[in-house]
Amino acid sequence: MNATWFSDGPIRYNPEIGLPEYHIMSLEHDYCNGVFHYTITHNSSRLGDFSCLLGMVNLKRAIGYHLVQVCDFVVICR
Repeated sequence: MNATWFSDGPIRYNPEIGLPEYHIMSLEHDYCNGVFHYTITHNSSRLGDFSCLLGMVNLKRAIGYHLVQVCDFVVICR
């Protein structure tokens, strides 16, 4: 199998769907093709040439949610 990114917008998402606690700051993609060990049995492994796609999503947490969780924890623990 040969894995390939779409040339136009390789990482796609619906901006209508999300988590209110986080904001997407950036989306990055890359290839991580290479030779990797894979296990055949408990005691043996082999090398193989594999296709690999790497997708990275950089999120920023909304400070309000962090403060609410910390304050709730302090109040509960008293």
